Amino acid sequence: MESVPGFRLLEDFVWHRDQEIWLLHCGITADVGPGGLIPTTTYWYVHVNDTYPYGKVAFYPAKIGGITQTFNHQNHNGAGRAELPWRCGRLCVDTSLRTLGRRAYDVEPFDPESRLAWHVCRVQEWLRLACRGELVETGDPFELPHIPSSSGLKVVFSEGPENLPFWQGKHPRRGSARVRILQKNPAILVVDEFDAGRSKIDIASTWSKPLGEDSDCPVAWIWLDELPVVEPWAIPTSWGELRTCCHAQGIDLDSILRFAVKGLRDGRERLLLVGFPIPARVRGSDVQAHWLALRIPPLTSSPVPGFRPSEPGYWQLDRKRVFGDAAPLRWVETENWHRDEISGRGKMDPSLQSKSVLVIGGGAVGSALGEALVRSGVQRLTIIDKDRLEAGNLVRHTLGMSHIGKPKASSLSNRLDDAAVHSLVSSIDDSFPPSKQDDIDRVLNADVVVDCTADDLVIEEMGRFRWDGPVTFVSVSLGLNSKRAFIYVAHGDSFPAADFTSKLDPWLWSEMEGYDVDLPRDGTGCWHALMPGRIDDIWMMSGAAVKTIESAILEVPCEPTLTVFEQQYEEGVFVGLRRISEPDSVV
Repeated sequence: MESVPGFRLLEDFVWHRDQEIWLLHCGITADVGPGGLIPTTTYWYVHVNDTYPYGKVAFYPAKIGGITQTFNHQNHNGAGRAELPWRCGRLCVDTSLRTLGRRAYDVEPFDPESRLAWHVCRVQEWLRLACRGELVETGDPFELPHIPSSSGLKVVFSEGPENLPFWQGKHPRRGSARVRILQKNPAILVVDEFDAGRSKIDIASTWSKPLGEDSDCPVAWIWLDELPVVEPWAIPTSWGELRTCCHAQGIDLDSILRFAVKGLRDGRERLLLVGFPIPARVRGSDVQAHWLALRIPPLTSSPVPGFRPSEPGYWQLDRKRVFGDAAPLRWVETENWHRDEISGRGKMDPSLQSKSVLVIGGGAVGSALGEALVRSGVQRLTIIDKDRLEAGNLVRHTLGMSHIGKPKASSLSNRLDDAAVHSLVSSIDDSFPPSKQDDIDRVLNADVVVDCTADDLVIEEMGRFRWDGPVTFVSVSLGLNSKRAFIYVAHGDSFPAADFTSKLDPWLWSEMEGYDVDLPRDGTGCWHALMPGRIDDIWMMSGAAVKTIESAILEVPCEPTLTVFEQQYEEGVFVGLRRISEPDSVV
């Protein structure tokens, strides 16, 4: 570090027992130019894990001689704990690939001689850009300021582009909201519905289904024209700072706050939502609404000497006691759970997500395939199966011991409905075709039908069933020991059962010709053989089937096709899957 021009060691590394980190006090000189927001030399405390050169390296401004403002790419730079000599405003000088967790993706060096020096140079560059207002550029991904929030509660909402026209239109800037309780420990509240009072424009819910339990907890909301920011890039931390931010937008905070909180006068701590539009890119057009949440202390709800026992008197007291300029804002963590926001780790093409999918068969393959479809974004899925879960199913099924003896279809439906925020999963505890007209209607509403039964009787019933219109049909079955996957795809008004059988049977005959091992049985003395196959093989083949289904939706096949994937081994070592075109015996 001392080899870097502009670095000055003030105090060598010491072990901070309370924080369990190595602590170094230093000064850093940067090319910031005269008269800017940042002095030429600033003072810092460096936090380093005892696993160095790996682990955390973090720079915090010193309380004496450090920067006091909050900039982009920095935690909120509050004073923090009185006994600590550094402020809270940790700099973010990591590269954008650091969150991937793999050092090979990153340009940061991880040898002991270079890593700390690299960080010093990054801090010098951060200071130079911060002084010039160039920490973010037009077109960069937009990021909110760091929100110093209290622990123990999270508020989630669902906002996408579809609701932005309302929020940017004419409405009272205040109202109430309904929340549901998703879980109690840690507490998560779901903003389920907004009420805009006398506004004639409905605020459409972007939730696909109710989440959690009903709650009678009153919540208020206010709307601002833009994100409230204390320059350069800090969230307000007092009611006075929030008033100043609102005034800069031409908004009188008290005039909307006074009426927004009227419904919170029940003597208990409540929540206030603060909304505003945000862009996807820095200096870009706004694309959606965002909400922050504040804890509101118990408001006046009974007469107080010296104040009128009425709403104006209550507000007058609360304006002084609760909402005074020096009173702190107690932010609560919030998250946007709109489907576009929480599917960034991986989702299917939107054309498949919007399809209604029917899965026939809730066994090992159906459970794995249903899991993959729902978690990848399929919004409407129905499972049909008449069987109940048995103990022997546990070795390769996604259900658990608590489901033994219970219907597979409804148990899977409950599991998958809980697995995805925006998916609607239902079940039919019956064989195919179902006997009840309501269930038949649900079958007829499917855009995609996926057979996972490996049962010729079901194939025959699918061929006889009268479909109302064009459907994409897929049949997924596995060969002996799950070494092969047979994926049949067709599109039309009826399922071509005869064509399916003619294409699949040669492969099945070939497999039996080369198989000379006794098939497993379902318990001691049981005559009925079981199809062998381990859970990892089933999941791997189900994954290949999902990709084939996605391709069939994106490009509808002109003719029915059978795709066969086979596991490949070299000298007994697994090397991958291969698509094969001719049947032969199983090795």
